[in-house]
Amino acid sequence: MEMINDMFCQISCCVPYLQILELDLYRLQVSIELLPFPKLPKLKGMTIRVVEQGEDGVLALTSLVEACPNLQRFSIMKTSLFSAGKMDREVRQMAKKPHQHLEVVEIDEYHGGTSDLELVMYFIQNCVALKKLVIEATMEDEDEDEDEDGGRYRAQQQLEPRIPDGVELVIL
Repeated sequence: MEMINDMFCQISCCVPYLQILELDLYRLQVSIELLPFPKLPKLKGMTIRVVEQGEDGVLALTSLVEACPNLQRFSIMKTSLFSAGKMDREVRQMAKKPHQHLEVVEIDEYHGGTSDLELVMYFIQNCVALKKLVIEATMEDEDEDEDEDGGRYRAQQQLEPRIPDGVELVIL
């Protein structure tokens, strides 16, 4: 995360004008303290490709989403370096930080583990204007079509009861 913080220091003069941001992050660890991100007031779209090293790594990225008050579309494409898909602890309640403009959230590599569900719940609970949630569900072992169907089934069972009225859930 030091690299992200250094990058923002170097481009700070351009930050107020950014409208689309794409980040590639490798070995995101929740144990690393994030510096506060500068406000990105004009940012409308953000795509983050991340390789997680720890189970809670992507939750650290919610502070970046919170720094973008006018964000309308957020995509996260993650790859995990750990065994995913386990509900091995209670789902934590995230602090409420309403986001007024985020309409579309896309999350791939949804295994159905605790951190995946927490990330989805963060967006459901905080995105006032959320219209569409796109989930690419996978299982740990994707060798057979049955595993893909199992991943979609698991995501559907976990998420459908939690989706508020007016939000379209698309599970791929």
